Amino acid sequence: MSPFDGGSFDGDDTAPLPSSRRIFSLNVSFRVCACVKVRLIHGEVTCLENERQALLRFKEGIKDPWDVLSTWRDDDCCKWQGITCSNQTAHYLDLSYNGLDGFIPYQLKHLRQLQYLSLRGYLELSGAIPFQSGDLPLLHTLKLGGDFDLESKELRLSDCSLSDNDVQLLFHIHSNYSSTTPLTILDLSDNMLTSSTFQLLSNLSFHLRELYLSSNDIVLSQSHYPNFPSLVSLDLSYNNLTSLVFQGNFNFSSNLEMLDLSNCSLTDTSFLVSSTSIVNSSSSLVSLDLYYNLLTSSNIFHWIFNFTANLHTLDLGFNLLEGPVPLGFDKAVKSLEYLDLSHNNLHGEIPHFFGNICTLQSLYLSYNNLSGDFSRFIQNSSWCNRHIFQELYLSYNQITGVIPKSIRVLSELEYLSLKGNSLKGEITESHLTNFSKLKKLVLSYNSISLKFVPGWIPPFQLIYLSLASCKLGPNFPSWLQNQNHLSFLDISDAGIHGPVPEWFWHKFQVVGYYLNMSHNNFIGTMSNLPPRLSDTRAYLDLSSNQFEGAIPSFLRQIVGDL
Repeated sequence: MSPFDGGSFDGDDTAPLPSSRRIFSLNVSFRVCACVKVRLIHGEVTCLENERQALLRFKEGIKDPWDVLSTWRDDDCCKWQGITCSNQTAHYLDLSYNGLDGFIPYQLKHLRQLQYLSLRGYLELSGAIPFQSGDLPLLHTLKLGGDFDLESKELRLSDCSLSDNDVQLLFHIHSNYSSTTPLTILDLSDNMLTSSTFQLLSNLSFHLRELYLSSNDIVLSQSHYPNFPSLVSLDLSYNNLTSLVFQGNFNFSSNLEMLDLSNCSLTDTSFLVSSTSIVNSSSSLVSLDLYYNLLTSSNIFHWIFNFTANLHTLDLGFNLLEGPVPLGFDKAVKSLEYLDLSHNNLHGEIPHFFGNICTLQSLYLSYNNLSGDFSRFIQNSSWCNRHIFQELYLSYNQITGVIPKSIRVLSELEYLSLKGNSLKGEITESHLTNFSKLKKLVLSYNSISLKFVPGWIPPFQLIYLSLASCKLGPNFPSWLQNQNHLSFLDISDAGIHGPVPEWFWHKFQVVGYYLNMSHNNFIGTMSNLPPRLSDTRAYLDLSSNQFEGAIPSFLRQIVGDL
């Protein structure tokens, strides 16, 4: 699988995951930031001695295989690596993703000015977080990822992130919760919530503004629903929800702005019928995420008409929606900025009214059965959003015609994907002259010829270029010499003949993790590629050409490592 997608290797037609569910693969070798109370001595900032000792005791009680705390040894902890001292009241300790192993010492309670504590990710820490009354009195943010105890009689938190913890941790936030700083943000993602644990929320729900319950195994009956009169954001994504969720009469706030129900196995019956009263009370909704469900009826669009005055983000990608997008949709979503209808069964002529949504920045329509003439789509739209429109994905539909020169009116485009349609004709430099911000261009599997004048220098710097089965030849495309940031290049089956210029191999010494030049008629010897393209994580396809000579050493090395 490519680093560029969530499915097929080139993955150029899958919408980026919205921030509420985006997954990042991190390899963090050092991340420590601690801010503690300070004092001034002869004009210099130094930390308090009891807080320095607390940090040293913390270091003594844990294993540090990555040696991230190696500078924690001299008199002034303000000079320790990763610690910032300030005489302000923003006191911050983040030891996440550092491979630390050991027991939390009780001396942690001496960091009395601590406001933010994060101990998540790649940690093997255990023990009790000191929350007896009076300990860590200013703490407002807690993020844990290990096997911890919360010894709490009085818990003062406004942001509690307990992702990836054993659900038993929740019982330590017991029903006698009594805080002068009410909990407003609660993240219980990636647990195993049941109806009994869910009842704990009834003691917290009145003040909650943000609630994240993603990736649980929620099994609820109508008697287990607390009220959420102040809720602004609710994430129930990646749960197997039934109609009970919506027939349970959640008391949602009329100020609800974000609702994430992605990958919840929702059907027309369980959602469209039973959720109307809920969403009708949420006229302030800004973001609605229904990605990867089982919705089929185009009635979803009419359902949306009832509450979309403020909607900015709508994700219906990866459903089973059928039929055309109804007329008037553009008038109902006048504030829309992000629209994903990809990977459905929508049909009919591609609606030109999408170009009339003046706030729209990103449009994902790939993997549908939309048809019609592409020129008509471009020319019949007002493109009142052309000064902000950045992403257009129409791949794998049944769109015909040519790409008109008038497409250059979309001068802010950064991502253009038209792969797998029935487009034809020529593209010249005049088509692309205004695309100075273009980063991704995907035209593969169309009957398109790219013909540029000799010496043409593109106004853009691409990261991703896919032109498979387009006509680029017979000569090697010299304009690629000016592309300095390419990580993905597919020019397979492009009718190119002759040797590969030496400058091209040198270019990919610096860039490139995916290179497909197969099914052309390249001749001559194959250059010995540098380490980046010979990296086993990279993808390289030079097959079905006429290369000759010895096998380059990097290929021999890869084969030997298998």
